[in-house]
Amino acid sequence: MKQLAVVLSLLFFQSAAFSQPDQQALLKQAGTFLDSATAEVLLLGVFHFNYPGLDGHKISEENKVDILSPPRQQEVKKLVQQLSRFRPTKIVVESQLQPRIDSLYRTYQSGGLKNDRDEIVQIGFRLASRMKHDMVYAVDAPIPDLTIAEEDIQAFGSAFSRKEQQWKDTYGKYMHFMDSLQKALSLQDYLLLINSEKTQQWEHGQYLLYTSVGNSEKPVGADLWFPRWYNRNVRIFANIQRVTGEGDRILVIYGSSHIHTLKDLFTASRDFSVADLTEYLSPE
Repeated sequence: MKQLAVVLSLLFFQSAAFSQPDQQALLKQAGTFLDSATAEVLLLGVFHFNYPGLDGHKISEENKVDILSPPRQQEVKKLVQQLSRFRPTKIVVESQLQPRIDSLYRTYQSGGLKNDRDEIVQIGFRLASRMKHDMVYAVDAPIPDLTIAEEDIQAFGSAFSRKEQQWKDTYGKYMHFMDSLQKALSLQDYLLLINSEKTQQWEHGQYLLYTSVGNSEKPVGADLWFPRWYNRNVRIFANIQRVTGEGDRILVIYGSSHIHTLKDLFTASRDFSVADLTEYLSPE
């Protein structure tokens, strides 16, 4: 009887296995209704080469990179050569001011801005000029003003303080460690590191540290920072959509903290395919 039970059990599982639908085939068939990407995007998350000090986290002086030093300039030139293999038709950058970017790009094309450290100049303008682009696109967006009552924020002030200490004890130490690598590693190696999936997950996680503050009636932690950050990235994505035409190959040069959300949006969009950065930055 035991042998019969074993045989029947095997027959059952074999039958169940053969009756299972081919998930990949079904997904491929379903995808024919949506997979209509007409443009490709390459996302390059960077640190701000000129250290404007506008982000919440400030890098210490000893970890700052002199992007104008001869060794770093060689790395920038190599990076631009690597990115040129993507053959971008448009380059978009982290600026809200298109007239200013237009003016600066004309200055760069005329031989100016040689000592400008900004990554928009060092990477964006240099590559755009090499590719003979007429312009570089400013697609940044402001953080939306989502009003939350001050008294509600103050009511949970102690909870915010505890979360702030948790941030310092975890993400603060993590950020300082990553800062030290910025100077220790080559530009290519550091950019590959901060654009890696694991690093992107970790950095995105810091925006979720505060979301539990409050309660179901007044979810101030969930409403205070994360929606602003997410909405700003949706606005950036929308701006890129507006400048994209059929057949475009878009290089996005942005602060690395934006890349996780932007990648999710581009991956979910039926209009874009997302290129693999490692194919271009990895050693040839």
